[in-house]
Amino acid sequence: MQVKKLTIRNYRNLDGQEVQFADTCNFIVGENNLGKSNILNLLQVLFSNRGFRDTDFTDLNNPIEIILQISLADIEIGHFEDLFDVDDYHLINIKCLQENDSDNVNFSHLETGTYIQPAIVRCTNYIYYDSLRNPVSEINFDKGKGAGRFLSSLLAGHIEEKSLKSEDFIKDAPMKALLADVNQKLEKLKAFNDFSFKASSEGDLLSLLSRIVVLKNDKGEPLANSGYGVQFLLLITLSILERIHAIKLQRKDKGIFEDETDHKKSISLIIGLDEPEIHLHPYMQRSLIKYLNKIIANQNSDFQQLIKQLFDIDRFNGQIIIATHSPNILLNDYRQVIRLYPANGTRIKSGSQVTLLDKEAKRLHMHFPYIKEAFFSRCVIFVEGDSEESSFPDFAGKMGIDLDELGISVIQSRGGEVAAIKLLIELAQKFDIPATGIGDRDNQPAVAQPLYLTLKKDFEEELVSLIDAGKEGFLENIVKEFEGDNVTVQTGQLNKYAFKAYSVAAVPYTADLKLADIPKSDIINLKAFYLSWFAGNKSYPLGKLIGEKIDVADIPAIYKTVINQAVTFAAI
Repeated sequence: MQVKKLTIRNYRNLDGQEVQFADTCNFIVGENNLGKSNILNLLQVLFSNRGFRDTDFTDLNNPIEIILQISLADIEIGHFEDLFDVDDYHLINIKCLQENDSDNVNFSHLETGTYIQPAIVRCTNYIYYDSLRNPVSEINFDKGKGAGRFLSSLLAGHIEEKSLKSEDFIKDAPMKALLADVNQKLEKLKAFNDFSFKASSEGDLLSLLSRIVVLKNDKGEPLANSGYGVQFLLLITLSILERIHAIKLQRKDKGIFEDETDHKKSISLIIGLDEPEIHLHPYMQRSLIKYLNKIIANQNSDFQQLIKQLFDIDRFNGQIIIATHSPNILLNDYRQVIRLYPANGTRIKSGSQVTLLDKEAKRLHMHFPYIKEAFFSRCVIFVEGDSEESSFPDFAGKMGIDLDELGISVIQSRGGEVAAIKLLIELAQKFDIPATGIGDRDNQPAVAQPLYLTLKKDFEEELVSLIDAGKEGFLENIVKEFEGDNVTVQTGQLNKYAFKAYSVAAVPYTADLKLADIPKSDIINLKAFYLSWFAGNKSYPLGKLIGEKIDVADIPAIYKTVINQAVTFAAI
């Protein structure tokens, strides 16, 4: 069973919203206080059969009503008996209604109104992990809650399998001598004598072992001394096993499905994670999600062998739902993104709702690793290259605009052409992300806003045109700070850029140009030098240096226009 869709009425700040989920993995993204965690909490209420609290009601005078659409694997069809969606028997639409904060959630089939037992809904097996949990409080063999229950069960299973007793671990004579020595001292204390308390050995073997078996790393250091990220990773995995353990104890075989063909057994498993990146390095973030994906997709042989050995379960029908602020944690599939954004309240756009042409899908797939930040932004400025990407934040700062404060990101297209920027703007708009962009004019035809073209040929020629305004000194300072005083542009570079790309001179260059040798009055050769040098050295560091050193009056007007356009979009 997997969650396919939620239609929400009167729940917190999500009243009137619909959320569509992708199969297997989903990433809920958006700014703070838009409702990402609320979605996970909503599922926790529905699948744990506890009622909504008064603070969950948008309006206490009206009920909370959720339409929960669940998709069923072939093996799960019939779990809800003959209740299903009229157009697709793999789907069921469940009306979840709670009249007030004193009631519990009532479940019924949307189309027929037939009552559905909560225990049947709970067989989705939702595991919710709040990043505020304290792993050390659970990851102990002597704990009776959470992951500790599972670890304790491992000891209990071994004790039962081997029919072990306390005397198998404790030598009787040394223990008696120890207790006698201790009690000989304690009996001299009045309180111990008055209330007849004595030191004695633990009679319950499980209690005994749970106190002496601890988790340590290969250096002998206890778990409590390890980093929180390590503890977090251990707890997530143990939480899955603890949940299966609880299912087996409480429900026996209810919610466990056996395939009539191969007789393999499966259960549904939905994992909800709230901001797992808080404790994890970026690489570990992706590693965790890939690991969990393999688990629920039945692609991790070690985990499959373990659940078979412990629970006689062969596989999962699984799904992961993650609320995150981290672009690093996203995988490379736009359909997995559920974007929350402000627009007279909270609005939601699910990637599974977005339909792309093959060309668009391929372009987005190629760019996805580089444009993930766009899904977290209020507006995006798409640019062509490194120099523009690194200089724009400083350009904006010189204009008195803080792009971070306004939620505006600058992302390069990496496509090297205006068509790529145009397509990325259109793709962003399909996710309701306002976007603008600027590309090199070159020989491009006219474009429509919010896409702009440079007034000159490209970023480099926009800068070099400062010579015409008497600002050659700015260019000289940039070149010398970046490379040193004795800067020379080779003949090949001059011909490649100045002669062929920018048509600065009528004939090819036959000699290298050294900046120190060019008279300030020789505008043609100054332009040839700077155009060739900037084009040959364009990079992220150079763009950053330009942005830091330029005066606000010297920022090319077209870039100011694009930045101001983004500010307008971000404020909508």
